[in-house]
Amino acid sequence: MYKLLLNQGVGKLMRFVMFLIVFSFSFLLCASDGIKVSTDFSLGYSFLNSDRGNFYRNHFDLSEGELIDYLKINVTNNKKNSFFDEFYFFASTGDRFDNGRLVKFTLKKSLKWRFKFYYKQDFDYFYLPDYNFGSNNRNLVRSRLNLSFNYKVNSNLNLFANYTKNKVHGYLNLPHQDWSDIYNLSYLKRTSYEAFELGLNYRINRLSIIASQSVGVLDKPVLLNKDVNGLALNNMTTSLAINSAGENTSDLNTSKLLINYNLSKLSVGLSMYYTNGSIKNNLNSNKSFIFLDAGSRNDFFATVSGSADAPEYIANFNLTYMPSDKLTLGYVLDYNSLKTESNLAKSLEWVVYGVSDTPVFSTNTSSIEYYYYKHHRNANSFFIDYNITNNVSVNIKSEFYNDDYIYHDNNYQTASNHNEIGFDLKLSKLRVKASVFHEYINAPIFRNAGKNRNGYTLSANYLLNDRLSFSGSATQITKNNDDENIDLKDDSLYYNASINYSYSKGYFSLGYTRMEIDFSSLLFINENINVDDNYYELSENAFYLSGTYKFNRFFARLRLYYYDDSGDSFPLQNWECFADLTYTVNKWLSIWLKGTYLDYSEDKQSIYNYNINQIACGLRIIK
Repeated sequence: MYKLLLNQGVGKLMRFVMFLIVFSFSFLLCASDGIKVSTDFSLGYSFLNSDRGNFYRNHFDLSEGELIDYLKINVTNNKKNSFFDEFYFFASTGDRFDNGRLVKFTLKKSLKWRFKFYYKQDFDYFYLPDYNFGSNNRNLVRSRLNLSFNYKVNSNLNLFANYTKNKVHGYLNLPHQDWSDIYNLSYLKRTSYEAFELGLNYRINRLSIIASQSVGVLDKPVLLNKDVNGLALNNMTTSLAINSAGENTSDLNTSKLLINYNLSKLSVGLSMYYTNGSIKNNLNSNKSFIFLDAGSRNDFFATVSGSADAPEYIANFNLTYMPSDKLTLGYVLDYNSLKTESNLAKSLEWVVYGVSDTPVFSTNTSSIEYYYYKHHRNANSFFIDYNITNNVSVNIKSEFYNDDYIYHDNNYQTASNHNEIGFDLKLSKLRVKASVFHEYINAPIFRNAGKNRNGYTLSANYLLNDRLSFSGSATQITKNNDDENIDLKDDSLYYNASINYSYSKGYFSLGYTRMEIDFSSLLFINENINVDDNYYELSENAFYLSGTYKFNRFFARLRLYYYDDSGDSFPLQNWECFADLTYTVNKWLSIWLKGTYLDYSEDKQSIYNYNINQIACGLRIIK
């Protein structure tokens, strides 16, 4: 059903694009003095060969068939006292070369106002029939809408307004475990975020001020209604009927102020944000387990409701002074204060039936919880960096069980000291940046945070001449925590090197990346059980090559990427190659040929491996 609707949606989009093509040509026919219309669109056919076609379909759909790659329309209006000066339109079906359907256009009046429209839709193709818990079918659709309007009051003041709406909707299957059984449940996802912003941009001489106020709503409703069968305790067949409904809504209102003042050698910046977030949620969940072999039933009725306020204050002060071209001094101060208060009420009722509809027994529990969290202050300086971070976490929890009162009050504090020294050296053709740091965390909250953290960063860029340049970087970080209950060891190493060459007929770029991760830690501690380390190792190599070449009427482009991981945790190899060739017949017609090669293989299992070969050819028409 979904594929039928998807195909219908693609058909509608294709017809819409064809209409726009006809519309653009009608513009050409009726263009008059002062109005100039140009169009650019590409159409063709795609041929595909794949040995495991289901496993690469994630966010794009490489497939066979006719295609309209894109459409561009540009209208310029030079008439005096006209409503607009320029109109630009772009649409892409995204079926073969992109990861989504895209429509955007701009309408503007030079030096007065500008309106922009942007809409993109991504489809999630993902099908794993060999998944252990049943088919993980997902047909999620993600859409993003952005509208923006700018109005120039005078040479110093601009007003702007922005509107955003992001949505995710569709079904996805997840495993659900109860009564020692696993059920494949289909969840309906309908998440949306909507925001509106008003603001101003004021610039005079060396001073610039940006101020805005935005109002946003995040809505994440819960909807699940499913009947499934499984195999439970003692090989008794069970039937699960689950029904969950509710919503989780967050109001996110943000005030923003940005101030910058620049002199020849001194610049000062200040930014302040205030977000007043509020959260409301309620959920009703009913689950009924029917043990068919025994003729008994268990019902669970759960309700959860709550609210929270999370005001957050963020400020940043940045001061930069350049006494000479080769020396830069700077100071940065970051401030963050977040305080949340939440009230959560929940209840759970369990009813057990025998062979009849008369309950054998029932039990009820309910609780009210209150949480408080505060994070405050983060200050640092640049180049010679001394960073102090203090965190205070207070957790207060109140619970009521059958009139019995239980109270918990946990006060948890952690602090860290970060010391770093570095330099940035600029010569005529060479630039080198390097820094070394040491960090100590007192009583880290998270098990993988580490008590000691050491590392270095190094980067260099060398410009041999106007055409040839070399660049490289290296980063190494070591974390550890010798606590016998944690025993954390985390080493990571990253290298990158590239060569770039540009010439009159195109460019060439070759690069290599190396990354190593060696991580081990104890998952949990039980005095009666000897627990092995949680071990994770990656040893990755990546080569990438890209370039273009133009010769007479031919234009060629190539992108090649190879990646392998020889580590013990997840060894694999991956090839990606994209190439296209264009031949220009005349100023309004071109012939193009595109090729795609994808190959993915894992060493430990082969069910996710795939190999794809695609060839597409077509015409590009510019009028």
